[in-house]
Amino acid sequence: MLTTPAVQVLERERAVYERRTPTSRDRYARAQAVFPGGDTRAATFYLPYPATIAETAGTRLVDVDGNEYVDFLFNYTSMIVGHAHPAVTEVVGAAFSRTTPVAAPVLGQVELAEEIVRRVPSIEQLRFTNSGTEATMGATRIARAATGRDIVIKTIGGYHGSFPDLDYWLRPDAYPAGIPETSPIRVIHYNDPDALEAVLGDCGDRCAALIIEPVMGTAGVILPTEEFLQAARELTQAAGVLLIADEVITFRLGRGGAQQRLGIEPDLTTLGKVIGGGLPVGAVGGPASLMGVLAPGADKAVALSGTFNGNASTMAAGLATLGLLDDDAYAGLDGLGAQLAAGLEAAIGRHGAPAQVTSMGSLVNVHFTTEPLINADASLGADADAAAAFHLGLLNRGIFIATRGMFAVSTVTTEAEVERAVAASSELFEALA
Repeated sequence: MLTTPAVQVLERERAVYERRTPTSRDRYARAQAVFPGGDTRAATFYLPYPATIAETAGTRLVDVDGNEYVDFLFNYTSMIVGHAHPAVTEVVGAAFSRTTPVAAPVLGQVELAEEIVRRVPSIEQLRFTNSGTEATMGATRIARAATGRDIVIKTIGGYHGSFPDLDYWLRPDAYPAGIPETSPIRVIHYNDPDALEAVLGDCGDRCAALIIEPVMGTAGVILPTEEFLQAARELTQAAGVLLIADEVITFRLGRGGAQQRLGIEPDLTTLGKVIGGGLPVGAVGGPASLMGVLAPGADKAVALSGTFNGNASTMAAGLATLGLLDDDAYAGLDGLGAQLAAGLEAAIGRHGAPAQVTSMGSLVNVHFTTEPLINADASLGADADAAAAFHLGLLNRGIFIATRGMFAVSTVTTEAEVERAVAASSELFEALA
C-alpha cells in the first residue's frame, strides 16, 4: 500500500524524535499513571509523547535529554518578553517575598489596572481573574446581567477557554453527548456577516452578546475581513447586543491590542497571557456602566471572584512586562513577524509545498491546505499528517512551535533565530512537497 509523502516524512521524523528524547518518553510513561492521557494540559500533548522541558531562558528551551530549542511558541504567546526576563523575575521575587497571597487588596493591583486602562480606551474598569477562561466566563455573566438576556453568539472554531458554554462548536468533538448545554448558545462562521444578521434576527430580544476573537487563534491565526468587523459592531449595536472582544491572545498585537490595530470598539474586552508576565492571569473590562454589575451591593450584582485574583506576584510581573512594551518593542515584534511570514511563504513557493501562511504582527501560522482560510473549516480540513510531520520535524531541528503550526515571536527573538526557523521549515517543505 502506497503512503503519502506526509506519512513518510512523519514516520521518519517520529523515529528521529524518539531516538533524541528517551528521558521524555520515560517521563511520559510515568505521567500516564497520574494524568489522564499522560499530560495535564490538553494543548501541550502530541504523539508520540511531548518533550519535557527542564530549563527556560530568553528564547532558549532545554529538555530533560539536553536537547535545545529556540522557542517560537512562548507558552502559547504569553511570554512576550521571553523567558525569565530579569526585569520580570526581579519584581516577582520581591513581590512574593513582601506579600504572599492574602484575602485583601494588595499593592500592584491598582497600578496594573491603571496601565491597562491607559492602553485600552474601551476599558474604564476591569476585574482581574486567574485565567483567560475565567475572564470570558465573567464577560458572558456581565453581558447577561447587564442586558437581562440569555443567548450568546460565538464563532465556529472560536476558542474562548475551557468554559463549557463557549467550548460549544470549538471543533466537531468538543461537545460530546452527556455534556449538556449549560446555557443558550448560537454559532456562526467567522467572517460571515450574513449569518450574524440572520442569527440576530432569529434571537430577537433574547440575545445578550456576540463574542469574537479579533484574530482567530486556535483556528490558526485566521484574519478578519473589514466587512465582518464592521457588521459585528453595527449589527450588535442596532440590536442592543454587547460585543465582546476576546483579546487573550491578540492583546500582544499592539499597545491597545488588536482592537486598536483593527479599529474595533467593543463593549467588553477579555485579556490574559501577556498581562501576567508569565504568571496565571486574566481580566475582563469595559465601561463603568457595564462593569458596575460586579460591584458589591449593585443592582443585579454578579459575583466574580477567585482566591488568587490580583495576587501581588502576578500584578508585579504584568506591570513589569507592560513596561517593556513600548512603541519600539511593538515595531520590533511586527518586523520579526513579517520577516518570519515572508520567509515561510517564500520557502513554500520555492518548493511547491501544499501549504500557506497566515499572519498578523507577531503571530504567524502555517496551514497544510490550499483552501481559502476565511474561517475555521478550512483550517480543520488541513492535512493532519503533514502538520504533525512539520511539528516533529521542527522539534528535531531545534525549533519549538505549536502542533497547529503557529509561531510567535518575542521582544528577545533575533533575526538570526527567525532565519534559522525559516531554514528548518524549508527543509520540511521540500520533503512534504
